[in-house]
Amino acid sequence: MSYEKYDDAEMCFLNFETDLETEAGGTHTGMYLAWAALRGLLGINFEDARALASLEQLRARQITGRDVYFTHCDGKLMDHDLNAEGNAFTAWYYRARYFEDYERVFKDQFPATGHWNDDFCSISDTWENTDRIIALLDRRFGQWRESQQPNPQGPPPSASPTAAAAAPAAKAAAPTVLSLEPLDPLDALRERAQAGDRDAWFDLGAEYVTGQRVAQDIDAAAQAFTKAAELGSPDGQFNLGVCFQRGEGRPKDLQKAVHWFSQAADAGHPDAIYQLAMAYRSGSGVLQDLVASNALMLLAQSRGLAEAKQAGVMAGSMRESFALAEQLRKPGQLLIALTRHRKSAPAPVPGRIPTATAQSPARKTANKPATPASKTRVPEPERPKLHPGHLALLVGAASMLILLALVTSVTGTPLKVTAVVLGIIGAFGVYRCSADLDHGAGLRWLLTALALVPVVGSVVCIMVLLWTVRRLQEG
Repeated sequence: MSYEKYDDAEMCFLNFETDLETEAGGTHTGMYLAWAALRGLLGINFEDARALASLEQLRARQITGRDVYFTHCDGKLMDHDLNAEGNAFTAWYYRARYFEDYERVFKDQFPATGHWNDDFCSISDTWENTDRIIALLDRRFGQWRESQQPNPQGPPPSASPTAAAAAPAAKAAAPTVLSLEPLDPLDALRERAQAGDRDAWFDLGAEYVTGQRVAQDIDAAAQAFTKAAELGSPDGQFNLGVCFQRGEGRPKDLQKAVHWFSQAADAGHPDAIYQLAMAYRSGSGVLQDLVASNALMLLAQSRGLAEAKQAGVMAGSMRESFALAEQLRKPGQLLIALTRHRKSAPAPVPGRIPTATAQSPARKTANKPATPASKTRVPEPERPKLHPGHLALLVGAASMLILLALVTSVTGTPLKVTAVVLGIIGAFGVYRCSADLDHGAGLRWLLTALALVPVVGSVVCIMVLLWTVRRLQEG
């Protein structure tokens, strides 16, 4: 029995000219597979318990379509991965137009390496990007279904899974021509927006920002983003936040900017998570909170956002930041976890960190602006600095070895004085470094006192030294 193969990730990654990961060759097909899964178009390859468990994770957005593609399809999209209707649509559409549509949707995210294959496969494997291609595929699928309606000039092609499964003739039958004109003329886009389509409102706002098909009008864009945001569009919420942050199309209002960034971040929008992290870092529109800032920045970094990796995290309180970041990762828990943290957090200490620089509004996708704005480089976070306490801590940690080396040549009072001096040096190091580790006053003084005790002091210094090294690595 021969099988139809629609795509193979190996054909992409074997031709990579840059250092892309192997899985990047399957991102576009993984998004298509995710759409097929969410629309009930998968086939016999997904009927076993293991595959069904993965589909549950996919629907919960715990994994992506690319994960499923490589785990259950071995990086190849075959006809047995789809049911009859899924195969009929894929045979009509996938090779004929999917790559062109995919490039059109994500073109402003292409890194322009000079190698089309690498650019095409560089799109981030995120649910934000998947949602955008899903919206397009839904419209293409609707066009295809309309084209399959009975016509008086020939026998009606059946869209019924049962009928299509009974006869592969669906592929051989005389085709009804599928119209593949560009989607969403402006009039149709406005009609969808007026009907309450949040994605149409966002797309309309993007049109007003780019000015490619209508006159550029930032005020009209802000109004469209407002509609999209109120209807729950994460892209609309993020862009409305940028409008308030920059004072473009809306009066500058940092608190409202934080509100809309928070709404979009709660839906998983990586750029909104990053902007919210910068707001907490600088205290722009919200009380400064470095723990919340670091936790949000770690979350944005885990979503692959380059700006977040460049910005890094701030030194101090990293243990609390990591713990909070784990809470923020849970779907639908970001706002809840932040609110709970803010209620329990101590009063912030004002800092001198610059205000975050906003991105240009109207991102057509999650990671690249539709029209590039002048970017101000995000200042590098302040790194932990070495101080005399670190040297003293090293001396205290080595005090036992120093005394053992001296015991054969120095005895009596000189040896005792040396032991006391080494203990004092080690205690000083513990006291200074314990402050860097955010230890409370009680623990700080207890460790300092123990550092003065022979033998025990050396162990305490070694323990604090290990904690300090870990903190320096985190910073």
